Amino acid sequence: PGTFLAATELFEITISGIGGHAAMPHAVVDPIVASAAVITALQSIAARETSPLDAAVVSVTMVHAGDAYNVIPNGAQICGTIRSLSHSGLQRLQKRVAEVVENVASGHRCNATVSWSPDAY
Repeated sequence: PGTFLAATELFEITISGIGGHAAMPHAVVDPIVASAAVITALQSIAARETSPLDAAVVSVTMVHAGDAYNVIPNGAQICGTIRSLSHSGLQRLQKRVAEVVENVASGHRCNATVSWSPDAY
C-alpha cells in the first residue's frame, strides 16, 4: 500500500539576546530580529536543500516574545514541527534545523538552543 504517515518531531527554539528600551535599539542584542531571520532561513531547508523526490516539511507554528510595546525582550521562543517520510530524512532535518538556528542566531549576536520532543504525538 505504501507510506501511511510521516515521521514527526516537535521543536522548541530559544533565542537569547540582551533586551532594553525600544528607543535605544543600538544598545540591545535583538532576539526579535534574529527570530525573524531564523524563521526565514528555516524555510530554505525544505525548499532549497531537499530533492523534490523526497518529502520534507519544516513548519513554524508559534512565536512568543516580549510583553510590552516599548521594550525589546531578552529572548524569543519559536516552535513548530519537522516531518519526513523516512527516519534518515528526519535525522537530516534535525541536523539542518539545529545548524541553521545556531548559525543565523550567531550572525545576529544572539545565542540559540533547539529542544526536541520526539514522543509528543
